Formats: sequence, C-alpha cells, structure tokens
Amino acid sequence: MRLAAIALAACALGLVTCDWFEAQPDDNLPPDTELVLCGASGEIEEGQTVTFRWSATDLDGEIQGYQWAYDGSEWAEVAADSVVVGPVAVGEHTFRVRAYDNKGDADPTPGQCSFTALAKGVLVERTVLAEMFTTNICRNCDKAEAALDSLVGEFGADRLVVAAYHDKPSGAPGSDGLATDETDARVSWYTANPAYLADQWPIAVFDGVVIDAEGAVTIEAARTRFRDEIAARLEVGSPIRITVAGEITAAGGSVTAAVKATGRPPSHPLVLRLAVIEDDVFYAGRFATIFDFVTRDILPDQPLELGAVGDSVLAERDFSVPEAWDPANMDVVVFVQDETTREIIQAARLRRD
Repeated sequence: MRLAAIALAACALGLVTCDWFEAQPDDNLPPDTELVLCGASGEIEEGQTVTFRWSATDLDGEIQGYQWAYDGSEWAEVAADSVVVGPVAVGEHTFRVRAYDNKGDADPTPGQCSFTALAKGVLVERTVLAEMFTTNICRNCDKAEAALDSLVGEFGADRLVVAAYHDKPSGAPGSDGLATDETDARVSWYTANPAYLADQWPIAVFDGVVIDAEGAVTIEAARTRFRDEIAARLEVGSPIRITVAGEITAAGGSVTAAVKATGRPPSHPLVLRLAVIEDDVFYAGRFATIFDFVTRDILPDQPLELGAVGDSVLAERDFSVPEAWDPANMDVVVFVQDETTREIIQAARLRRD
C-alpha cells in the first residue's frame, strides 16, 4: 500500500511518466457442468460400484479440472470427466460435480443427481392377483365379481388385480360367448387337480394357491371371505418386482414388462404370463349381463431365467384390438407364476388411466 502511494505521488509531481487506465470489473463467465450418466441403467444394489460421467463448457476460457462430492463430502479434485464410486451402501445417495476454468472460477450450479441403493435380497410389496372362474349361466357369479370390484376399490388397483376366465360349460345347455380356448385351458390347468372344481362357478383363486369355491350367495359374504385372503397375501413380501409400460389404442396394444429378482427367487421354473382384460362388457347370453375383468386374450408365455438376486428379464408383446373391444376399458395383467407350486410370485398391470 505504501509503495503504491509513493508511485501515485511521483506521477502527480511529474517525476515519472505514467499510463493511466481504468480498472475493469471481473466479467469472467464461469463454466457450466452437466451430468450425462448417473449410475447405470436399471436399479442399483448395495455393494455395487456406481459410475458418474459429465461434460462441461466454458464460453470465455478453458476447463482446467473438476471437483466432485458424494453424500456431502468435501470437494475432491479430478482431471478426468468421470469417476467411479463404491461399493455403495443401502439408502439414498447424492453426487455433485463442478468444473472450474483457467481463471479459477467454479460452476456455481454444480451438476447433481440422486439414486437409491437397494439391499440385496430385499422383498418388495406384493400385488395380489385374483383369478375368477365364471360363465354366463352362473346366477351368483355377478355377486363374486361385484365383491372383487369393491375390493379393488378398497385395497387399490396397484395392490389387487383381477382376471376373470369365462369357462366353457361341459354338458350344460348353451355356451358362453366370452369363453375362449385360452380361458378354458387356464381354468382346466387349475381344476384338473383337484378335479372336483371342474364346472363350478364362481371360483376365486388368489395368487394361484388360495382357492375359494364356496360360491357367492351374497356380495357381502363373498367380500368378507375374499378380503381376508387378500389381506393375508399382501402381508407376504415378494422377491420379484414387475415394472410395466405400454399403451392400448383402437389400433392395437403393446406392453413391456421388466421383471427383476430383488430377493432370492424360487428354484422352480418360473413363467411370465400376460392377459388382456376388458371391463363393462355386455353379453346377451342366457342371462344378459355386463361383465368386468373379462380376459379377452392371453398373450404368449415367457419362461424366466431368474437364478439369483439382481437377475432381470425384459418381455415385450404386441396384440390386436378388435373393433368390438373398447380400448378405454382395457388393461393388461402381468404376473410371474411358479409352474411347480402354481403360486403367483408377483403381479402388476398396465393401467388404462
């Protein structure tokens, strides 16, 4: 400071020649940093390493390096445009990164992303599948259907899904026009053993293992029994997660199901099954009735190779939507079933809403 004052005085007295200039404000533009990869595709489990990659630009200078922080840690220096963190612990995590330029200015708004690391072998919430055997000559089937419809409202459409299989009565007068060879085969798969269930309606099967064949004299009686079975199944965590995407239009439908073993999967053969469902279907058969949960189409099965925690399978299906069907009333029910025990391990649905 003292030397500066002496220099200014010398300039003022004319003892030295001075070039005067005005100080310019610091108008350096800091760099901008963008994360282009946060982890990897799919879910992240504890013990895995996680890769982060980014890019940066500086409009009036050069990028000199980067700094990154993980879960609130201090900034760490790195010259590369990526870093690998791990093994990660179970829980929520946050990663931040910022570039700095040749004038030492850092990005004031660092790139940031968050992710969740799942515990290995974790069980997830179960969605219960109720499969109902019905036919148009059944006087009490509408009561069972009404009970299930009420329970979907009670438990939620994400926790309870329903598929109704219209059966072809053997030796009975008339025929159910909503029955198909596929739905008939599905009913037979369950009722061949025990055989006494054949040609009984209504029958409700919960997750493939709990069979209610007591009929439905009243809606309330059926609802009470069904509710108990559904609540008990919901308490059982599932080692499989199903994520469903797609669309249903008058031009046709498509569905993609991503199946992942979040826990230890069963050792028996597993199969992914998909059924196209329609509500509010009018059928003028022996008893003119409007039916819900009508299984219109059963799409091709897919055997699943899920041998260990973290294994995953992706299935894609397309299907036609005939003019007589209403896509506004349609869903696709997706479920994973154990071929040996018949237990349905997990279910989900592509919702029209």
